[in-house]
Amino acid sequence: MLTNKGKKFSLWRNFNHSINGIIEVTKNETPMKVEVVSFVLFSIVLFFLNISLFYKLILFTSLFLPIFAEIINSAIER
Repeated sequence: MLTNKGKKFSLWRNFNHSINGIIEVTKNETPMKVEVVSFVLFSIVLFFLNISLFYKLILFTSLFLPIFAEIINSAIER
């Protein structure tokens, strides 16, 4: 396992830090709250659309782009 000044890094610890970061950004950034709400609403609408699974997957994947961009933006601003 990789060590850095006595600290051990594990997949679980890194995953936990990632989730905590997403929660922290969602709590403190208003645009992120708007994007999460729109992501949930559009995901529900996408579920009921009468299109092929392939197109649903493409649309669902495209819903992550604004969220990803907002996380990057928040990281740069801080």
